[in-house]
Amino acid sequence: MEENKQNMNIIMENNQHSLSAENNKNELVLVPNSVSFLHGLESGFNGGKHRYLKANFKVCYFKSMEMSKWKLTKRNSFCRSLLRNWLRPSRAAEDSLNGCIKIQQEELAQNTPDLIVGSSWGGGIGLLLVSEGLWTGPIVLIAPALKRLLDAVGQTPKYQWKEVVKRINEK
Repeated sequence: MEENKQNMNIIMENNQHSLSAENNKNELVLVPNSVSFLHGLESGFNGGKHRYLKANFKVCYFKSMEMSKWKLTKRNSFCRSLLRNWLRPSRAAEDSLNGCIKIQQEELAQNTPDLIVGSSWGGGIGLLLVSEGLWTGPIVLIAPALKRLLDAVGQTPKYQWKEVVKRINEK
């Protein structure tokens, strides 16, 4: 082991997330041990962001949200939800969002990461996980697409942008 580098595990206040502390040249850097990646709309297991996280964290959890814009074979695809909801875009968006949230909620029940990273569609799902109190730990959102989706298809009865932001700010 190098003289200037010491590794130790630190348990955060809520005892759910562990961090590695690295003391390198008298600088203390806290690094999460595990991460859960919430992918974008058409992305998946072999996407660049997931590969990067997998290579740079001890554990990288990934659960496909079965999401696509047009692929009917994907359980939560917008097109499939549109057909289920009689071509009503806001209801279809809510259906797709609910399906993806359920998948991530089940994943979080099995694996508790130290950090969530969400990109685009996955960033929107991350926002909803936080606003609904399903995730209270650290989260990094890369261009979350929730507002853009709601602006494009209309606010849904369950998901209204101002309410989502209000719930997050109240936490």
